Amino acid sequence: GTRMKQKELQAAGGGKKVNGKLSLVTRGDANNSVDGYYVTEDNLVGKVVFSTKEDNFLVKAYKFITQKHVFFLIIILPMLIAAVCLLRGGVVRMTDEIKNIKDEIRRQEAEKLSSDGDGNDSSDKNN
Repeated sequence: GTRMKQKELQAAGGGKKVNGKLSLVTRGDANNSVDGYYVTEDNLVGKVVFSTKEDNFLVKAYKFITQKHVFFLIIILPMLIAAVCLLRGGVVRMTDEIKNIKDEIRRQEAEKLSSDGDGNDSSDKNN
């Protein structure tokens, strides 16, 4: 692999001299703290595929978006709102359908009572 130059190591987030060798402080992307060891130049394998300055718009935007409260406002809150809207629509449709079913049951019961009240009772025919 291609070795990084000293300036690139330092720009990558914490290059410093340890026992006279340039070493890199590393941290996993899911960790809040740095790893408990240094990666030396000799152990570093890879190449720079993208480099930018700290005051670059993309860097500032990434740092802003990855803050917990901003992440909540930009990602989580809209998802919750969308879920509530979808569920609300479903609940409204179910409520309307239940009301329609109840109305149909009442209508059928009223029809049955009116047909029974017309003197068409089967017990009257047998007498």
